[in-house]
Amino acid sequence: MSEIKDDNLAEIKDLSVSFMTDAGSIKAIDKISFEIPRKKVIGVVGESGSGKSVTARSIIKLLPETATTSGAVYLSNRKGDEQLDVLSLSGEQLREMRGAEAAMVFQEPNSVLNPVYTIGWQIEEGLRAHGMKDKKELRAKA
Repeated sequence: MSEIKDDNLAEIKDLSVSFMTDAGSIKAIDKISFEIPRKKVIGVVGESGSGKSVTARSIIKLLPETATTSGAVYLSNRKGDEQLDVLSLSGEQLREMRGAEAAMVFQEPNSVLNPVYTIGWQIEEGLRAHGMKDKKELRAKA
């Protein structure tokens, strides 16, 4: 496994994603590479159909069964003391990682975020669903 630089939360290397269709294989992403630094906000911009959502879903291995991936997606855990090779994780390992180490708000936030509750409360709710119970820790992470 490759070592993630200490100041990076994630490193994506030569990621390619193809989808099998009735007409054959369609390449959605072709060998993209980038890094996500810790404590930074990044934006992904592009035309409709350019692969933004496929890239984001690839980072947490949330693609349909028709998808084939190659390359590497490495995530560092919150403490920075463990690295995950996302594309090689089992289903159980992925369930443990999602929500605890990585999560995604999909393109239609109104369908997943409830305007009655604060964003912080909703993030805490997700963390509670993944086993975090300490109120101070929940508030700090949210």
